[in-house]
Amino acid sequence: MTDAVNSHTEPQYSAAQFQRAFPKLFANCHQKDVEVLLNVFQSSGEIPAGTLLIQQGQPSDSLYLVCSGLLSVALESDTKRINLGMISRGQWVGDVSLIEPGLATATVSILENAILLRMNHQDLNVLRILHPRTASRLLNALSVELANRLRISSNMAISLSQKPIIDLNVKDSNHAAKKWITNLGRWLSGLRYEELEQFAKEELAMQKTELEQKYKHIYFQEKEALLNEERERILGELHDGVGGQLVAMLAMLENRIASTEELKDSVRAALDDLRLMIDSLDSIEGDVPVVLGMFRSRIEPRLTAQNITFDWQVTDLPPVPNFGSHEVLQILRILQEAITNVLKHANADVITVKTDFKPGESNGGCISIEVRDNGKGFAGDRSARGYGIESMNRRARELGGSVAIDSDKSGTAVILKIPIKA
Repeated sequence: MTDAVNSHTEPQYSAAQFQRAFPKLFANCHQKDVEVLLNVFQSSGEIPAGTLLIQQGQPSDSLYLVCSGLLSVALESDTKRINLGMISRGQWVGDVSLIEPGLATATVSILENAILLRMNHQDLNVLRILHPRTASRLLNALSVELANRLRISSNMAISLSQKPIIDLNVKDSNHAAKKWITNLGRWLSGLRYEELEQFAKEELAMQKTELEQKYKHIYFQEKEALLNEERERILGELHDGVGGQLVAMLAMLENRIASTEELKDSVRAALDDLRLMIDSLDSIEGDVPVVLGMFRSRIEPRLTAQNITFDWQVTDLPPVPNFGSHEVLQILRILQEAITNVLKHANADVITVKTDFKPGESNGGCISIEVRDNGKGFAGDRSARGYGIESMNRRARELGGSVAIDSDKSGTAVILKIPIKA
């Protein structure tokens, strides 16, 4: 391949512009995916007309997105050149080479000054490791377009095999002949019918086999990457939660510094944390009230046993996109920390859980979850660390949201806000 894109300039798009410029590529991508891909693609600057971008028969390993300009695609042989089509703004070329580098099967030239964005096979491998879900969504979009091209090739092969009979002495037939020739264009020039038919059939069969093998391999790669990512997440959560609590209990036993009641409390806390992790694995499809309902079923018996009234004011809320087990666990642990603080410090006899939704905030709106008690409150200068507020803030940031604390003599409220991205 003649590599005309050898410079790396700053991207000319914002993430939103990037998504609008290539709607087919990003149809199933989220805002975070677009931002990641914008940083992966390299901008070419302006490439002058006449530049050879890809040479048939030469090594090729890159995908090119066309930001502006016009490109031509052609098949070349010793005696003829067959123009296959044009590629303009919002389209791309090189998707097969990106997935499986090899010798280019066609020549791509710059017809009008062009600006391109490039990703090579090495960039894709790095993307698969660092952002497996983004890579999976990109490859899915590319596979859809490749499948569409295969359908077009299949329809052309079927059309050619029918051998239409045209009578050039009849006016209507003469018009049909012109239309036929226009649709096929130069694709037919210099080739006998039998050669073209055989070429189309062989090309279709070869591409179908290759794509089936490549995407089967990609499917298992992406599946394994997602499983590894989830496995690492669960191990990290076990280490931070149950693991830490077991280590603390072991230390208390070895040093004989804990009473039976303290050990019971530690065991209960470990069991509560383990239950939260199990609950977070349920498929809830972004339904926050379902998450809160799971939490209620766990915590209400404990509050009732301590003569604390649980005032439940949870209403219907819109679903939150991209809300998986990790996000569910962050909400559950924030709620758990808030309730634990009430039981330890507030001397309250009523705990209220309340939800709200404001559609005008943060693009798609904002969900708020409030845990309020009627206890003694605490002074504004009291150490936040002692109440686990630092931990709650960290978990809220992982949700893209925030936690606010409101406390006075009438009680304390912990308010979690979760934005919904449009």
